[in-house]
Amino acid sequence: MAESSKKLIYIDVCALCRPFDDQSLLRIRLETETVKWCGNPLSFCEMEDLK
Repeated sequence: MAESSKKLIYIDVCALCRPFDDQSLLRIRLETETVKWCGNPLSFCEMEDLK
């Protein structure tokens, strides 16, 4: 991916917990699907970012 086309996605802890929330609300289901689509956010981090 070209450097100029990279986008940052900020995911907070609430979003990461969405798969465990009540999925009967549309907003919760959409946030859950987004978290699944993004995959494991920590897999995209550089180790330096975690220090």
